[in-house]
Amino acid sequence: MGGIRIGAVGLSVAVLSVSVIAVPEAQTIFSSFEGITTTPGAPFDLGFTPTRATFSGNAFSATLLDPRSYHTGLFAWMVQSNSVGHINFETNAAIVQFWARTNPSGGSPTIIEAFDAGNNSLGQTSVTQLDGWKFFNFAGDISRIEVTNTDALLHNSIDDFGYTPVPAPGAAVLLSIGACVTGRRRRRYGVAA
Repeated sequence: MGGIRIGAVGLSVAVLSVSVIAVPEAQTIFSSFEGITTTPGAPFDLGFTPTRATFSGNAFSATLLDPRSYHTGLFAWMVQSNSVGHINFETNAAIVQFWARTNPSGGSPTIIEAFDAGNNSLGQTSVTQLDGWKFFNFAGDISRIEVTNTDALLHNSIDDFGYTPVPAPGAAVLLSIGACVTGRRRRRYGVAA
């Protein structure tokens, strides 16, 4: 029975990992930016050391009373026209997910690119006026994300932002050892599960 239980633990971990990838809200750190108000150029953090993300650049978090600027709620993080916003992860992120859109009245795309610690691109994509709200999902060893608003006049929006830090080295090994020890203990002492 211990072997069956260990298999069940492995199965539940696999199912959990699928749900973690499903939506930004399921990530370790999540924000819809509600109540976060900053002025353009003023950085702010999500999360806490050692897994915080710092939002900076010519960008701000606020409400502009235009419901098209928010995926949910009344706040979003917005990069100003012809500007770049930066998201830097204190501990690299394994998964980053969020919704983005250009201003509905704008005409130029927003380019979003993820980088690793060596400044290598992990992927670049964009959102245009025709996309409306578009879902972004980056996976890898992500050190930072750049959000480049190429529109000459209008802001863009990032909302419902979630990320999961890369696990500390050895965390998966410890989890496996714990599952094996638990399985052996149940067999040896006849503990019912």
